[in-house]
Amino acid sequence: MSGTFDCLIFSPNQQRQPHELYNKPLSAITVDVENPLILEGHLQCAAVEKPIDILRDLVYFGNETESICKEHLVRGEDGVRTVYEYVQRLWSLLTACR
Repeated sequence: MSGTFDCLIFSPNQQRQPHELYNKPLSAITVDVENPLILEGHLQCAAVEKPIDILRDLVYFGNETESICKEHLVRGEDGVRTVYEYVQRLWSLLTACR
């Protein structure tokens, strides 16, 4: 296999065994979206991209949306929720993307 691997993208195991990454079928993933910690992370990530409108986004994030937003997000002048300003500036450092 030719090519270079960026050590920041691939784990050491993937670097040693790239065939495992490219030749195996994709496996199923299960995410417990009702887990408040997971939901909070999803809401914060979504709020960085586009402010959360609780009524509009309730259908996507479920019944705990309002309580998590009130506790962990900032209410803007127009009533939508977004992340704290310092979080937005430091988002790449505070968020585990992998």
